[in-house]
Amino acid sequence: MERRAENRAKIQDLWAPINAIYDSGTPLFTKAAILQQEKAKWDAGGACRELVATLQGVADAGRLQRVGKVVAFACHRPSIVDGAERVAAEHALVLSIRDFFARQDPTTTVRCYAQDPVYQDVDREVLEELGMTVLDNPRGFLEVDESAAVFSLAPDVAVRQIVADIAKPALMIWSKIRQIPREGYWVGRAEQ
Repeated sequence: MERRAENRAKIQDLWAPINAIYDSGTPLFTKAAILQQEKAKWDAGGACRELVATLQGVADAGRLQRVGKVVAFACHRPSIVDGAERVAAEHALVLSIRDFFARQDPTTTVRCYAQDPVYQDVDREVLEELGMTVLDNPRGFLEVDESAAVFSLAPDVAVRQIVADIAKPALMIWSKIRQIPREGYWVGRAEQ
């Protein structure tokens, strides 16, 4: 246990200067550029193709209302190191949903909103550069209406229940909260 804590401390010591460089505004690889690279990987992957095919199937069957905005909850900070790949994938998925609906009706601008109480100024900048507007709590909930696609994976609040009480969105993608075991994470990497 003690060795694991030491390894985590070493990693944090390594990442702290890197984050300081990024947070200082030094344009080596901007966080938005990194997120765009992750989005390109997501777009090329099978999960994205499956999502688009599912949405297209529902749209072709005439069971999908017109969507004018995507509202995402609890996607976490894109500027953090821990869990960065998952966070980037969630934001990429949200952008893919927006892009899908924008292609469905090119005459309509599909707005994209994100709400998470942990977002900081640097996250706001990154997401706004990608076309997402960051909303403070509870503004995201107030944006939900019948023209909204709602996205939320493992939030700390009951997003699905709150949204169901407020409005009937065109589409909801969500998951339940579940714990992911972290034991053995470093096995084979730095710890035996």
